[in-house]
Amino acid sequence: MRYEPKNLQLAFSIDQSMGNESYAKAIPTGLFNVIRTGRKLDWVRKLIPNAVLLPIKAGKKGPTLSGWNRMTLKRTKQDWYQERLERSPNLGVLLGQSSYGLCSIDLDSDEDAELFLDANPKLRKSLITKGRRGLNVWVNVIDDWPKLKKFDWGEWRADGAQTVISGIHPEGMAYRFVNEAPPIEVLFSDIVFPFDQKPKVEKVLHNIGFSIEPAGGEEAVHPIHRLYHKFVEPHLEPKPHSRNTNLIDSLSFLFYNVSPEIAFELGMMIYDEHSAVWNDSRKRHEYECSHFLKSIGKGYADRLPPKAQAIYATLIEQERIAFRICHSLARLSAKLNFFLSARELQSRMGLAAPMTASRLLKKLEQKRVIKEIQKGSMAGSQASSYRWLVQGKIKEKEQVQKDAA
Repeated sequence: MRYEPKNLQLAFSIDQSMGNESYAKAIPTGLFNVIRTGRKLDWVRKLIPNAVLLPIKAGKKGPTLSGWNRMTLKRTKQDWYQERLERSPNLGVLLGQSSYGLCSIDLDSDEDAELFLDANPKLRKSLITKGRRGLNVWVNVIDDWPKLKKFDWGEWRADGAQTVISGIHPEGMAYRFVNEAPPIEVLFSDIVFPFDQKPKVEKVLHNIGFSIEPAGGEEAVHPIHRLYHKFVEPHLEPKPHSRNTNLIDSLSFLFYNVSPEIAFELGMMIYDEHSAVWNDSRKRHEYECSHFLKSIGKGYADRLPPKAQAIYATLIEQERIAFRICHSLARLSAKLNFFLSARELQSRMGLAAPMTASRLLKKLEQKRVIKEIQKGSMAGSQASSYRWLVQGKIKEKEQVQKDAA
């Protein structure tokens, strides 16, 4: 159906006092309190400032822009792109990694939407939009999230997907804001899906550092290989009868500088990359790799100074990994200063999004473990600088910790 202003007059009063764009104010409905809607670019930017916005034609749901699913926030800042957004009747939002964990739950019917919100009452305070029927509930996910997936009740939308946030629906009505508020930060694991079909997170390492783009046009390299060639390969001496020594030296370093899961994967790569040199079996190498990492982990807290021990005891596992990485970096400087970007921490921990890493760094700041000295710039590819605040020295083991280079 072609969009005509008269199509809206039965359901909305049209306010043209804001320039050449119509701004529709919705009448509250019985099931949902619809507040207002309009294709107001500045307002959308205010609600979701870190989202990649997409230009879409009036009455359409999908972008026609070539390569829209590979668009980045940096590229959208270019003048030509901003001008295109200004002229665009409809606005879409690229979801997932590209928009720092912004995802949407598309609920096809009003009944399923109400059922979902009853199961997740705090999400009523999050950004909610509506097209012809049902709802889209928008959330900023701060842990791992599933891939794009369709269900009988609707759709879980993340990487590779987009959702229209404002403009004109193909059937003529306007997209409306049911709740005009920034998306709430949530753990995906805390979202309740009161349906038989549920989205699930795949427990794999394929998403490590996914958002880090190769510099200088180089071919894409799997993130685990980046870490291997950065932290492991330059320090190996692969010769017969040296496998155990190489493994211990590498894991003694890796435990403090990446997550245990990634340290294990890198430890196994030591065997796989040089299997022709080693005499032992891969199964034995796997056992020793797992056993040694557990051994290092058990003694770590006891070697911290008293104040650091007390703080470390209050942290959850992800926060403890971030604690170890920051401590390792800080020990390289006499003043305990270090540089660390959210994307670098994301890569080292195998997190789904930089937003999760940012949350962990903020948590360490709240605990008075670190203090941000100078904020970094994503546009300028500059990491933030921090200072380690917890006084006292760690007790070294006989096998001296090898800190991050």
